[in-house]
Amino acid sequence: MACIKLKSGTTDLKLNSILVIGISIVLFSLFQRYWQEENKILVYDALFYYSYIPGILEHEDASFEFLANTEKNISRKYLVKESPNGIKVPKATYGVALFELPFYTIADQFAKFKNYKSNSFSSPYRLAILIACNFYLIIGIYFLRKVLLKYFSKYAVEISVIVIVLGTNLFTYVTYVPGMSHGYSFFCACIYLYSIDKWQSVEKTKYLYLSCFFLGLLILLRPTNASFGFFLLFFSFRSIKENFQLIKRKFKFYAAGIIFMILPLIPQMVYWKLHTGNLLFYTYGEEKFFWNDPKVLEGLFSFRKGWLVYSPLMLLSLTGIFVNNQIIKNNRIVILLFLLINVYITFSWWCWWYGGSFGQRPMIDFYPILALPLVAILEKMFQRNKVLKAFSLSIISSFCALSLFQNYQYQVGLIHHNAMSKSSYKMIFLKTEKPEGYNNTLIPPMPNKAMKGLR
Repeated sequence: MACIKLKSGTTDLKLNSILVIGISIVLFSLFQRYWQEENKILVYDALFYYSYIPGILEHEDASFEFLANTEKNISRKYLVKESPNGIKVPKATYGVALFELPFYTIADQFAKFKNYKSNSFSSPYRLAILIACNFYLIIGIYFLRKVLLKYFSKYAVEISVIVIVLGTNLFTYVTYVPGMSHGYSFFCACIYLYSIDKWQSVEKTKYLYLSCFFLGLLILLRPTNASFGFFLLFFSFRSIKENFQLIKRKFKFYAAGIIFMILPLIPQMVYWKLHTGNLLFYTYGEEKFFWNDPKVLEGLFSFRKGWLVYSPLMLLSLTGIFVNNQIIKNNRIVILLFLLINVYITFSWWCWWYGGSFGQRPMIDFYPILALPLVAILEKMFQRNKVLKAFSLSIISSFCALSLFQNYQYQVGLIHHNAMSKSSYKMIFLKTEKPEGYNNTLIPPMPNKAMKGLR
């Protein structure tokens, strides 16, 4: 792992982003011990993803018929939908469960050995999910750094990686609700970016097929991540002209890459075919996109869930798109289009605030791509005089501290999961306890109206 040196007088201070992030997450997790609480870790949408594992492995029932004879306090943990033929299937795809499976297996053996409740939901299983998510996070960061260090200074790269994890809402999704898909999407996007870089650098087809395979995993985790395919075709670490020449020369390999992209999707389609009668099955019922009414301003700037309100340091990344760096300059239009497409898709969903969550959680999936303009602008800032460099670091550190504090506020209920307003935000800003009258300032959303387009 590469290090950078910060000079402070005559003392060299080594900074390593993976070490800083790892220690921060471990200390926070040990302090909070969420895995010991029954209503933590495996909650909300995390149960959608997780249901495959206990249903198939513990109960040996992929149709979830056992739920009819299961205690209510357990059956409510299986968030499944009934298909037209009456068979129950999980609302989400099996992607997250695939990544969790090795850690579940270890937890299951440990639970049986130590006589814990072997019901797939007790504390060993919750701890396993926490460890799983952070295991993939660290691997993802490792490969993201490998890419960034090829093109940018070590100093800027280390700070950028720290900002992405500790300075955004990603921190909540690897500590508080690690069973959600976003930590795994982040990991896949990091490997995807690394594979594209290796393919364009050495032109070995194994890297092209690896990038296609991880594109398939991204789609499996969240189907809207199909937009990442745009990046494989148009982004270039060399030049746009060279990239199109590469596609032209290796077109048959790109075509073959579709097979590798489909591979992770096949088990899901087989499962749906066996249990619903269809290779493709829409599990979200009446939930839909409103393409003619994307809530972009609300999604970016509202106090309810504004991405840039709760992860303000990502403004640096957006600004970095316009930095005069060679890689950014070559790909400015590609990055802009990728971002605009995903912002449009994300905020066209009927529930643009994405339920009970901290900030805009779908944006986490794109952080590895947004790391490029982020590190580009930080590199420019750090190339200036020492005074500006020190000032920049102090501002970044302050906003990282604010972000960590707001992550904490969300996790203890000071930042409401879906009803924040400008007044409530002002009341709890930098507070550790709820002020009197706080609940009166909350403005809950109206899901029933939102599903009909009144959002």
